[in-house]
Amino acid sequence: MNEIGGRYVLAGLCVLSFILAQTFQAFAYCFWIPNSHGPQDDLLIYLLSVDQIRALLVMGTILLLIVPYTVIALRYRKVAPIASLLGLIFGAAFIGFEMSARSIDFFVVGQH
Repeated sequence: MNEIGGRYVLAGLCVLSFILAQTFQAFAYCFWIPNSHGPQDDLLIYLLSVDQIRALLVMGTILLLIVPYTVIALRYRKVAPIASLLGLIFGAAFIGFEMSARSIDFFVVGQH
């Protein structure tokens, strides 16, 4: 397999891992993570091991999404350099905002 094909395979695997993590999150919320009935329950749910695994898995795969954004930006850098650069910048911004929004799953008040 050539270098370019390998990039696309890697990007596809990163997207696939993100989709699998989202599927695991849906199953976790359906079967293992109880429904919250208030802010106190939210804090207790964050302390469950299955919720921490879910949060780590989702955050890790969100971080992997930089690979497809980079592969697409490299693919179109000669044809549309400005659009390619802007796509990469805004893709990285999306990942950064998602990481900051989901960081509450890791840095919960009361977690030791």
